[in-house]
Amino acid sequence: MADFLHQEQLMPVARRKATGDSNLIPLINIVFLLLIFFMVAGQIQPQDGSDIQPPLADSADGSTPSIVDVQINRRNEILLDGDPVSISRLQEVLKVDGRAESEQLVVKADKDVRADELGALLDALRTSGVLSIRLITQKSGS
Repeated sequence: MADFLHQEQLMPVARRKATGDSNLIPLINIVFLLLIFFMVAGQIQPQDGSDIQPPLADSADGSTPSIVDVQINRRNEILLDGDPVSISRLQEVLKVDGRAESEQLVVKADKDVRADELGALLDALRTSGVLSIRLITQKSGS
């Protein structure tokens, strides 16, 4: 046993010095990877290059704009807010009720509606005095 103790004293044991800097390397790697991730994943909105500042509203009533919902189904039936109407009746209602000046007129057309039928509806809306029409579509692949 004395030999064993004697041999242990003769062999030097190499010990690594513990420094605080070596413990920061994994943290730096994680921060660097997060920085790259957010640079790639984030969207940077381009500036428009103008110095225009929009005016402030004095009275915000909080009311939502009126939405006129016009639908045309695969049987070419025109629906105004869920009620079936003819093109002439649609034009009359839009003119009389003042709906032609509404801020949002939404047209929902079935995908099987022919282009000429949809075109006739859009022409009728235009002749009624509608200034802006939003045609609802579906994203492909969904």
